Amino acid sequence: MCIRDRPQDPEPRPDAAEPVMPRVHGLARVSIGVRDLDRALVFYHDLLGFPVLGYVDDPAGQGRRVAHLDAGRAVLELITMPDASDPPERAAGLRQLSLRVAALDALVESLAAAGARVVLEPVTAGDIRRAVIADPDGTCIELFAGETAYAHR
Repeated sequence: MCIRDRPQDPEPRPDAAEPVMPRVHGLARVSIGVRDLDRALVFYHDLLGFPVLGYVDDPAGQGRRVAHLDAGRAVLELITMPDASDPPERAAGLRQLSLRVAALDALVESLAAAGARVVLEPVTAGDIRRAVIADPDGTCIELFAGETAYAHR
């Protein structure tokens, strides 16, 4: 829709409160499709330590199991997708989930000992130390420590 085709905003009513400016408040939820919720909870809750907030009914009404985990200022949603196929390696869209962690090397070592696949062993680039692991369904999770130094702002 072109701007000129957009309907005009209604005139504010004199008794109406100050209009709210549309804006994004922040990241609310990241949803990850998983084949087996119990297996995913072992990884995200037991191994990575995300507290379980609770379980919700499938928003699409298809009977899928959905768990919400506390990810700080957002929710990590795990939703069963039992018939999911593997995504193409070079598909556009969400590439990975990145988590800021403490004791990166020790965490990667403990995750590997628990059976997590290490995609990238810990490496240092500038002030950042990072590694990449895969969840049980192959979703890449970047673990990083340090502060990002921006080349441009």
